Amino acid sequence: MPILSAPTMLPQSPIATYHLPETTAHPHTEHLGQHLVVEFLGCPNETLQCPTTLQAQMTQAAEASKATVVAASFTPNAYQGISGVLVLAESHFIIHTRPEEGYAALDLYTCGSHTEPNIGLTMLQEVLQPAQVTCSRYHRGFIDTQHQAPMPQAPQQQAQAFPW
Repeated sequence: MPILSAPTMLPQSPIATYHLPETTAHPHTEHLGQHLVVEFLGCPNETLQCPTTLQAQMTQAAEASKATVVAASFTPNAYQGISGVLVLAESHFIIHTRPEEGYAALDLYTCGSHTEPNIGLTMLQEVLQPAQVTCSRYHRGFIDTQHQAPMPQAPQQQAQAFPW
């Protein structure tokens, strides 16, 4: 699976700015999961309002990420938008929208070396059409591969704020 370095662009994403901090791992370790914390800004209002459409788009993105959807709940929120969650066999995909601001917050967390949440992120970017994207990536659940014992989480870098 390709690892994106920071800052970079996802393939075919000329509008995106990504900050993907690499975590500092101990020697002989691997991580159990990837966690993408994403903000979409400048999305067309109509792409952020329909719970049925957002659920279908998020489900397609999760499945393209090689994750298995086991439950879903998408509902209008207090900000004229949608709050939605997909429970995955491998963790979760979550979205909160504020159409009046053209804003969507996404939390894409997958476990397992077979999952590729960046593929789902690219799909969501294509359908929600943000003018600007920020993304922070965290590796979660470090494992000592020499002794096969779970290790404490390595310290993580703080995501940088980008001026809009």
